Amino acid sequence: MRKIGELILLLMFMLPTILLAQDDITVTVSANERTVKRGDRFALSIEIKGSNFRNVTRPTLPGIPGVVLQSAQPSTSTNYSFVNGVASRTYTFTYVYQADRVGSITIPTFSVTVDGRDYLTNSFTMTAIDRDANEPVESAEIYIRMEVSTRRPVVGEQILAELVLYFKPTLEILQYQVSNSWRTDGFWKESLDDGTAPVAENIVIRGERYRRAILSRHALFPNRSGDMSIGEQPVTVTVRTAGRYQDPFNVFFGNQRAVDLSTDAIPLRVASLPEPERGVSINAVGDFKITRRISNPNVSVGEAIELITEISGAGNLALLTKPEYTLPEGFETYQPSEDLKLMPTSTSLHGTRTFRDIMIARRSGTYTLPTAELAVYNPRTDSYVVTTLGAVTITVNRDANTPLSYTSDTRFTMVPILASTSWITRHPFSAWRAWWFWLGILLPVLLMIAGYVDKKKRDRLSSDYGYFRKTKAKERAMAKLAGITPTTDVKDNYAALYSALSGYISDKLGLPEAGLSDQQLLDALTEAGVSAQAVNDAKRLFETCTTIRFAPVGSRKDIAREQQIVLQLIDTITEVIP
Repeated sequence: MRKIGELILLLMFMLPTILLAQDDITVTVSANERTVKRGDRFALSIEIKGSNFRNVTRPTLPGIPGVVLQSAQPSTSTNYSFVNGVASRTYTFTYVYQADRVGSITIPTFSVTVDGRDYLTNSFTMTAIDRDANEPVESAEIYIRMEVSTRRPVVGEQILAELVLYFKPTLEILQYQVSNSWRTDGFWKESLDDGTAPVAENIVIRGERYRRAILSRHALFPNRSGDMSIGEQPVTVTVRTAGRYQDPFNVFFGNQRAVDLSTDAIPLRVASLPEPERGVSINAVGDFKITRRISNPNVSVGEAIELITEISGAGNLALLTKPEYTLPEGFETYQPSEDLKLMPTSTSLHGTRTFRDIMIARRSGTYTLPTAELAVYNPRTDSYVVTTLGAVTITVNRDANTPLSYTSDTRFTMVPILASTSWITRHPFSAWRAWWFWLGILLPVLLMIAGYVDKKKRDRLSSDYGYFRKTKAKERAMAKLAGITPTTDVKDNYAALYSALSGYISDKLGLPEAGLSDQQLLDALTEAGVSAQAVNDAKRLFETCTTIRFAPVGSRKDIAREQQIVLQLIDTITEVIP
């Protein structure tokens, strides 16, 4: 009985301590900054503190107007302290938010479950203010920016757009995925990436050390004037917090998480292209060299002549217009052809665009193609550069081998034959009843018709570039696929797959050879009546080819399978669009 009494007495003394230990749990929410700028990221910490708790359930965060949660996976930390003989423990969840508009931000009260019991957090208010247009993003653990070369271009001027990732040296970038949803409506867009992996450099921003890596480069060319916008670019980055010590286990058990980032939309004010004081504008903006020549200055009547204009250099090659010349009388012109070859560098888009005018002389004589002045706007000097194309002389001769028609009078001398005669009855011969008679008549006609049709087709292929592209679309695509070999670099093979399919779609549908996004190609397939399944297959293939440089390299078997999918897509599109 005495022992039972001692036990009851001990429990009576311990009960207040136990109840006190359960009631000393506090849950507090705080932010590392109370005033942030639009686009800045800030840390929201949920701190659970007490001396005796075991299980903490990850809180369900409420929606907070004015901010965007960057990652649903928080970072966590645990801290132990022992003060005046009392042990305490602090467990912290940290979430990263981004302020996406100016104004007041209210962090509401919400509940956190600790050992099965709900505790309410505190609420508080933050303020988001606007930032200057050229001010960098507030220092944060990791953020991304779209950096452009100019915000006030003229129509057709190249804008260098670089997708730049900034991150603290304490982070390791494991991989990243750039979304294909980047909106660049109203721009001709071309990638300037050369396929090499991004390289990070060390920089200091407002006294803090960062690493900076350019993930991608694009050349953008606005095709209209007025207020325009370069859309937001979402990026998903997988990061790991680097350990303080060279711990081999950190490679496998480090704090790895995915972070969803996005650039801000960039407003632009695009000015109209000014009128040149001299020369004719062909809407060319950049640094170009223009030449003009003819394929043969001495021809015969009826012989075709090519008038070749070549524009090469850096600038908006795909957007400029074909030069128009004053041609002398006596020439017939046919559908011109053109060719565009692009050669991107790390900072600009170079290339050559060639226009071919087909002319046929119908009369002999000496003709002169007059001089022409073409004006090219150079945005670096804010002025036009005028190129003078010299006069061209063409001599047209009459063909000495042209046959002359003539007639002759052939007379037969009638000589009588004197001899005895006898009458023989013969049945009349009807040649039209013989099969070889009709074959002899119809065969030349059929051969003439076939030759005429073949000649018309060849003439159209040489004069109508759009018809040539549509007719030769499959042949050109198969030539690109033929370059895929087991010994070729895997990424080059995927580039060939992308070029084959996108080029086939552009050629078959008569779309521009450059400047179209993947989504525009897919929309064109849908409008042409291609099945939704085929469009989805093409979309998946575009995404695979676009992102292969950022993901683990696929196997040869993967490439062979993707090649078969491209062939099936080409056959499917051909059935819908013969």
